[in-house]
Amino acid sequence: MAAAAGGGGGGGGRPAVRPRKDGRTDSQLRPMACDLAQLHRADGSCRLAAGDTSVLVGVYGPVAPRIKRRARSDRAVIDVNVQSPSGLQGPREKELEQVIASSLSALALLSAHPRTVITVVVQLLGDDGGATALALNAACLALVDAGVMMTGMLSAACCGLSGDGRVVMDPTEEEVAALRATATLAYGSRAPTKPVAAIVVGLVSDAELEQLRASAEAACGSVRAFQGVAVKRKVYRDAGVARLPSVADATAAMAAAAAAAASGEGDGDGSSSGDGSTDDSDSDDAEGAGA
Repeated sequence: MAAAAGGGGGGGGRPAVRPRKDGRTDSQLRPMACDLAQLHRADGSCRLAAGDTSVLVGVYGPVAPRIKRRARSDRAVIDVNVQSPSGLQGPREKELEQVIASSLSALALLSAHPRTVITVVVQLLGDDGGATALALNAACLALVDAGVMMTGMLSAACCGLSGDGRVVMDPTEEEVAALRATATLAYGSRAPTKPVAAIVVGLVSDAELEQLRASAEAACGSVRAFQGVAVKRKVYRDAGVARLPSVADATAAMAAAAAAAASGEGDGDGSSSGDGSTDDSDSDDAEGAGA
């Protein structure tokens, strides 16, 4: 499933009309494409792409750990392995492993699977900016595909601050090189104004950080809408429903989420999710996908 992204964030009240090299305005996300259940040997998987950035995530488990001392008597343990496009692993991949593990652990109902390990393997296929946010989004969808119960969906977005103070959403690698600072923030749908993870690179003032945070929150609403349609496609397909949610449905959901964010509705009070439904329905989709 692919969908073109609508507006992702208002840029802290600054009009987003300046075109970029790929034709987007400052507030627009790149078009996203998603395929669930692509790895047949995995318990759950997700291939997610945004422009030329793409990741493939496989989830294995919950299963009993091979090393018993790794088991926790009261909950499951999430183990993350990240591989770069070259297949090698460096400090960046190690850091991403920790971010993904802590973010997923905050939203997964690990107490439902005591004394087990859930292994999440993240393969970065292409990195043209925003790989951390994309990996977080794909990892959440892969967990849902594996039937791991969640308290809500995890949505992440990357944004940057230009030299003249503009907020640029979902920057490409070329754009990142020209930005003064970047921020990747992740939120759970149950608390869409409280970040689960935040990575800021560069020096920003408190006011600029708030500007980046507001833009990322709005963008996560659009991402959450896209995730909601992807999960519904999975649920409907497994149930044998003939008419699956389409690309148009995903695009409409993202546009509605962006419009709600621009008008100050939706995610602000945590009562509405990105796909136009309540957080409870999002959670039901997430749990139903693995039922």
